[in-house]
Amino acid sequence: MLSLSDATYSSSSIAAVGVAAHETGHAIQHNTGYFPLSFRRSLVPVANLGSRLGPLMAVAMTYVASALSAVGSFLRLLLITNSRRRRR
Repeated sequence: MLSLSDATYSSSSIAAVGVAAHETGHAIQHNTGYFPLSFRRSLVPVANLGSRLGPLMAVAMTYVASALSAVGSFLRLLLITNSRRRRR
């Protein structure tokens, strides 16, 4: 079964024929159990998870980087004050 939009189904343009041929290829791949297609379909949930978590991870990593920078600055300050005490 092919699912074509009404615009594609009712058109005889080269583009519509190309879309129909492309979808026919997917139907044939699905019917014959074409491995790359089934492998790609198995990766879709993982890709969806990444799409949902990506923005959250970007924000979280911004906060982590900021916190690590603050810790690094604090440690640098401790080293400077500690080295000044040893010089006296």
